[in-house]
Amino acid sequence: MRVQVPERMPDGRAQKHAAAVLMPARIGEYDMKVGPHCKRSVISIRATADVAEAARRMLDEHVRFLIACDEDDGIRRPVGVLTDRDIVRRATARTGNARPVTVEDVMTREPMVANEADDLNKLIPAMKRAGIRRVPVVDHRGALTGIIAVGDAVGVSRPLDRGLAVVE
Repeated sequence: MRVQVPERMPDGRAQKHAAAVLMPARIGEYDMKVGPHCKRSVISIRATADVAEAARRMLDEHVRFLIACDEDDGIRRPVGVLTDRDIVRRATARTGNARPVTVEDVMTREPMVANEADDLNKLIPAMKRAGIRRVPVVDHRGALTGIIAVGDAVGVSRPLDRGLAVVE
């Protein structure tokens, strides 16, 4: 594939560093899969874990988001997501409960999940429409393999707005 670089950007500005950009003009012309762009080091927790354990894990790992998983046959499958905000807003409201609050009590159930083979150009707009910043990534078996954030895709999808044309 050869890329034809216009002299001007769509907004009329001169194209300065065009030679470094090898991305096609329109979303959908270039098949970008989620898998290569997701982060593979995922912090997860059992859905049955205590919320206090989840909060400690977030603090220890310096994260604000955990993927709640069930494990079956050695495969971690995402069943929910838990944010620091979930803990503050939902768990603290249940402190009068006789039993300890678990992750599954306060997690967001049935979260949006991306497959490694999903098209990144379709996923990011769907995440933005839903107001979601992070999504668990799974393989063909449904096993947790990574996480993708809207911010992870900014550098990848940014060149798509530069108006390049593909010449075969």
